[in-house]
Amino acid sequence: MRLRIVLAIVALATTVNSLRADVATDWNQVYLECVRVEGGPPCPASRWATHLYVAMFDAANSVFGDYSHVIVKENVTRPTSARAAIAAAAYTILSEAYPAQQAFLDESYSNSIKMLPPGLPRARGMQLGRRVAQAVMAARADDGSDDDTPYVYGSNPGDWTMSDSDIFDAPATPNWGKVRPWAMTKSTQFRVAGPGGFRKMARLLASQIYADQFNEVKELGERNSATRTQDQTDIAWFWANDVDGTSKPPGQLLQITEAVSIDQGLDFYQKTRLFALVALAMGDSCIAAWDAKYRTWCDLWRPQEAIRNADIDGNPQTEADANWLPLAPWTPPFPAYVSGHATFGATHAAIMRNYFRTDRMNMAIYTDDPHYTGPSPRHYTSFTEIARENGRSRIYLGVHYQFDADMGYALGTLVGNYVFANKARPLCSADYNNDGIVDNIDVLEFTDAYFAGNKSADFDKNGVVDEFDYFDFLNAYTSGCN
Repeated sequence: MRLRIVLAIVALATTVNSLRADVATDWNQVYLECVRVEGGPPCPASRWATHLYVAMFDAANSVFGDYSHVIVKENVTRPTSARAAIAAAAYTILSEAYPAQQAFLDESYSNSIKMLPPGLPRARGMQLGRRVAQAVMAARADDGSDDDTPYVYGSNPGDWTMSDSDIFDAPATPNWGKVRPWAMTKSTQFRVAGPGGFRKMARLLASQIYADQFNEVKELGERNSATRTQDQTDIAWFWANDVDGTSKPPGQLLQITEAVSIDQGLDFYQKTRLFALVALAMGDSCIAAWDAKYRTWCDLWRPQEAIRNADIDGNPQTEADANWLPLAPWTPPFPAYVSGHATFGATHAAIMRNYFRTDRMNMAIYTDDPHYTGPSPRHYTSFTEIARENGRSRIYLGVHYQFDADMGYALGTLVGNYVFANKARPLCSADYNNDGIVDNIDVLEFTDAYFAGNKSADFDKNGVVDEFDYFDFLNAYTSGCN
């Protein structure tokens, strides 16, 4: 009899999930809108995303306790609303990050709290979320992100310099490679080798691999290319998201994360963990990629400067074109090697593959980029396909070489795998009888307590034993423990 009841409750879980207000998704949308309005380079946006989702996760995890915390785990002993904690944590972080948008954030927070039943659990959740957010900000207050040391340009062929079409008027975040990582032991932990394995700029420029990739981007990335296909042009613009008014490269990947999490039926707590893992990986990927861009011998010039100055690169297989323009009407204001887009995309794919334990997933994906006019949404069947196309898009856009994308992919994959293996790891909250084993006995004993109305079945610690407790318990049970 009890087993039939368990199966019935499992069948009910999907219906219960669809009725829930999803505070995690709501605040993801608020963040994305803040980025669209605020603009700026990708690394600061990724830094605040990491603050945001770590605070949301640590707040919820303080209530539920299913995973190891990232920054802080408070001891919650009284009924406390995890949803209120998530909303308060998000509001506190974003108010610090985007003070010019305070009116929008105030309204969003008011709407979020109004959806929750009033009472002490909600009030405790709001207090908890604020404390956790403040702890996260305090832990990262001296991370080095405010280093404004001027960038010193090189003066040799191949050395990066600002172009007349750069999207900003100064090198963007040249010291970001020195920011203290969230998960990596140091910014150089996964530092990749130079393009083609070279260690000196002159040898790279004189090489066959440089000539091949120079000529590829010269042909495919040229503004009026006769060989770039319409689909390749669509790919270039779909993944661009460089200009202000878009959610930027990290934001586009968070949009994908949200879409997949909804399609896969994750509840709000599971989403906070997934978002936190993605944000942690992208936060560290930005540090690792900018270390490669600015802190190695290979502060490599972008294709526009390379093609216009090919007469001084020492390679007889490259030919200068003083009037060459990329498809993009701008050039990102930082060195080419490695590609930030490719690094972000690869680290996102690594987290998603690890989390869902598969690379195969049917996905319908959208873009914010105003230049994109192709079919919408675009459809993909794997996380790897998305990441690879993201990196390849930069060649079609005329702003990167293929080795930028290839080594960015390798770097991002290493970072993503490392973050997943070391952060927000599962604990055994579904071990209801505390015998060190998660098995059907835990389900049966929890079921007995649940139908008896026993307070020990208040799994979400909100002071009420209801169907949400059973749903959350079953999620923890089916997720298992490592």
